[in-house]
Amino acid sequence: MVGSGALARLGNIELKNAVSALFAEADAAEDMLRYFSADLGRASDIIWQSVSMSVEREGTPAAEMTDAELESAEVAQTVQYDLEELCRDVPFRNAMVEVVDSNTDRLRVNAELQARLQEVRELIGQALEGGAG
Repeated sequence: MVGSGALARLGNIELKNAVSALFAEADAAEDMLRYFSADLGRASDIIWQSVSMSVEREGTPAAEMTDAELESAEVAQTVQYDLEELCRDVPFRNAMVEVVDSNTDRLRVNAELQARLQEVRELIGQALEGGAG
């Protein structure tokens, strides 16, 4: 909207400010989500080192299956772990806390962005009803 000049042409100052804030929040949210994804990647690496997961179908390991076979309902996923051992494993516990924390932060960022988007939608509706632009 900025590049095309559409934002500058908006006569409704409240709408113009809300749209500007929406774009700024969307940019900030994108940066934060990239950060959360990186956190989750590091946590995932630790979790994968601590938990043995396998996928198979009728004794055939995943590495020997086609994509279609992997997507079938007959595929079984098994997870092997010792809960007591995992509870004593500080890096694993920290990784799981990071997963929960990052997910909570991601949900908060999305909720804030949704609220801003709803505000802009309402202002656009009001502007359209009033015939002002």
